[in-house]
Amino acid sequence: IQVVCGRAYSCIKMQGLTATPFITNHSKRPKLSLPRNSMTATPTSLGNGIVHAEFDPYGQVKTISIRGKPLLISKHDTASFTLHRDHPEAFDAWDMDHHIVWMKQDAISSPVSLQVIANGPVLAMLQSMPISIGENGSTLVIQYSLHSQQHCLSVKCIVDWKECHKALRFQ
Repeated sequence: IQVVCGRAYSCIKMQGLTATPFITNHSKRPKLSLPRNSMTATPTSLGNGIVHAEFDPYGQVKTISIRGKPLLISKHDTASFTLHRDHPEAFDAWDMDHHIVWMKQDAISSPVSLQVIANGPVLAMLQSMPISIGENGSTLVIQYSLHSQQHCLSVKCIVDWKECHKALRFQ
């Protein structure tokens, strides 16, 4: 069992199934035989033996690989947060014109440090401090996590949005 931010996480192995992480509130700690711990977390990378991700100085995904095979991310791009002007031709309340995809600016303009929040047998997690974005005091907190034996990187964002006529996009 691994406790992160007041929540207990554990990993079980069932006959014929791979190890599956889940959240538990049980106070008893069962004796589990987990696979060899291959979870790694540093302020610039996360890994679980299957997925490995590295982050640039702006806290954005620079490279990611699954079972050692890199996923294609352009040399000039990262998986990043961008701001787009949102002035639709019609229906301001809900319409987004397709051309805003090309009219973008980087949402994160200064270096960000990611902190290791968890690095245990079940979960590895990085989180940023609040990042100032936009022009009206909006903030973004990024949380990256990997669970043991899973094939995906989870990205959670907490946004305090104060912008007008702008859209935030993770691409």
